[in-house]
Amino acid sequence: MTTPAQAITALRTQLQDSDNLSYIKKVYDGVREDNTLLPCIVLEADENNETFTGYPIVNLVFRVFIFCFIQVHNKDKQLVGDTKTKGILDVENDIKKAIGEDFTLGGVVETVNFGRTIYDQRYYPRRAIVVEANIEFKQNVNTRT
Repeated sequence: MTTPAQAITALRTQLQDSDNLSYIKKVYDGVREDNTLLPCIVLEADENNETFTGYPIVNLVFRVFIFCFIQVHNKDKQLVGDTKTKGILDVENDIKKAIGEDFTLGGVVETVNFGRTIYDQRYYPRRAIVVEANIEFKQNVNTRT
């Protein structure tokens, strides 16, 4: 049994510890006004949906948005980079590989599924993506653990 706080903490830890994201300078909890330490990841809780499976257990799907911000001055490397520069599509793939190392986030949740990914290029040379992660786990309705 898990709480949303435990789930997002496990997600942050897995992203921070993954060799696939060793170039990420910081993983934050919660949106920031100005991210100057790039590249960085920001985790933001979106919604929690629960369904009863049989008293007292509920299934929860906790949707977390994984924002990633990069800065790439080379216009030809914005989407697909190389060994020195990560493009936004490279970063998206690396985030999914990092989570795919253990979809149970160290046994804290049942699984993580990906929803859509949104790309934002309005602030060149900065790029951003939002990866939707749906984290599934169970809770006891009496203890909320």
